[in-house]
Amino acid sequence: MTAPNQDQASLLECSGEQVDAWLAAEEDSSFIDVRRDEEWALARIPGSELLSPERCLPLPKERRIVFTCHTGVRSPHAARFLRQQGFAEAQSMAGGIEAWSLRIDSRIPRY
Repeated sequence: MTAPNQDQASLLECSGEQVDAWLAAEEDSSFIDVRRDEEWALARIPGSELLSPERCLPLPKERRIVFTCHTGVRSPHAARFLRQQGFAEAQSMAGGIEAWSLRIDSRIPRY
């Protein structure tokens, strides 16, 4: 039997491969990057939008919202926060842009 925290974590996280498939299929999803502006300038995943303290985006509750960051440490916080606000489809991409560059698209610079 899986511990409740593991169940919650598995529902909160998705893989880069899943995100890649959703982006390719143009599914009704929002892909939000929560890194700082200077990190965004270094490397970004096509199809993602930057959400920072300097820039707010309208986030629709009826869509899947996937957050990413550099290594997968910051984005789960954003996903958890949105879930607490009633966004049932909020998720975090495991491993962040670092994992994306290693497993999905090596053209995305690592830093």
